[in-house]
Amino acid sequence: MFEIKVYEELLERKIKNSKFKSLPNFLHGKTGYAFHGNIKLFYEVRQAKGNFKGSLLLISRNSESLLFWPEEFIEQLTDAGYEVIRFDHRGLGLSDWMAGWTKKTAFTLEDMARDAMAVVDHLKLKKVHVIGASMGGMIAQRMAIDFPDVVKSLTSIMSSGYFFDPQLVSVSRDIKKKFSKIIFNLTKKPMTLEKRIKLRVTIDHLWQGNGDYILDIDRQISLYQYEFKHKGGINPKVFQYHNKAIKLSGSRLAELEKITTPTLIIHGTKDPLINYEHAKKYAILLRNSKKLFLEGMGHDMPKEYLKPIIRSILLHLITKTNEN
Repeated sequence: MFEIKVYEELLERKIKNSKFKSLPNFLHGKTGYAFHGNIKLFYEVRQAKGNFKGSLLLISRNSESLLFWPEEFIEQLTDAGYEVIRFDHRGLGLSDWMAGWTKKTAFTLEDMARDAMAVVDHLKLKKVHVIGASMGGMIAQRMAIDFPDVVKSLTSIMSSGYFFDPQLVSVSRDIKKKFSKIIFNLTKKPMTLEKRIKLRVTIDHLWQGNGDYILDIDRQISLYQYEFKHKGGINPKVFQYHNKAIKLSGSRLAELEKITTPTLIIHGTKDPLINYEHAKKYAILLRNSKKLFLEGMGHDMPKEYLKPIIRSILLHLITKTNEN
C-alpha cells in the first residue's frame, strides 16, 4: 500500500511534463452510437485478424470508460481472431451522462445489462462472448442470466455475485480510510484538470495488490488526459450512479445456479476492493466454470499479469466454445 504524500510530487511533476508530450491515440477501431431507448451509448469495434472466430464484448468496471481495457489485451484478442467490442457505460465518456439522475430515478445493473444488449443488437450480433471486470463482471453475469441464448461464453474478472454480501468482506476499513483521505485531500476547490487527473491516478494506486508490479503512471496520465480532451471529460458523479446501481440490484447468488454458459472466473488474491473470497463463493454456484486466481494481483489488470489472463481466456474460448 502507499501514502498519498509519497506520490504527490511525483504526480505533479509527471502531469506537468506530460503537457509537452504528444498525446497517444487510444481509439483504433470503428466507432459509433447505439441507443437503449433515449440513452446514447458510445462504442468501438476492433476487427479480428486472420480467421474470424467470433465477437467479444468487453464491459468495464465502475466509473471506467471503454479505455479501461489495456491495448495489449485487445490486440492479443484480435490477433487470435476475435472481433472486440467495447463501450462507454451510461454516465460517462461519450455515452449519455444521465443529467437528470436522482436516487428515486436511479438505474440498476439490469438496466446496464440491457445497455450492453443494445450495443449487441445494434451491431446485429446473434451470439457474443462476454468479458466483464468488477462491476462489468456483475453486468456480464446478469447478461448470462437474462440472455442465455446470446451470451456464448462468460468471463468474470475481479467481480462478485453480491458485492454487499454480509457474510464476506469487500472493502477493508484500512482501504476505506485511505479512500476517504484521498477524496478529502484532492477534491478541494477549485478542481483543476491537474487535480482531477491526480485524483484518478491516486485512486488507481489504491487498488493495487502486493505482487511484483507497479502502476504505469505515464499511461494513466495520458489516458485521463485523453478522456478530457477527446471524450468529454470525467463525470464526477458517475461513481455515485454506478454504486447505487450495484446496491439496487442486490444479490445474484441464487440466480447464478441457472447459468449453464461456460464461465471463466479470474481474480487476484490480494484484491483490496473485492476480496477474492467473493470469487470463491460464486464460483461454486456456477456449474460450468473454471477459476484462475492470480497471486498478488489487486483490483487491476497490470501488464505483468496479462499473459496468464489472456492465455486462460483464449483457452476458455477455444475449448469451450468452438462454434461460431
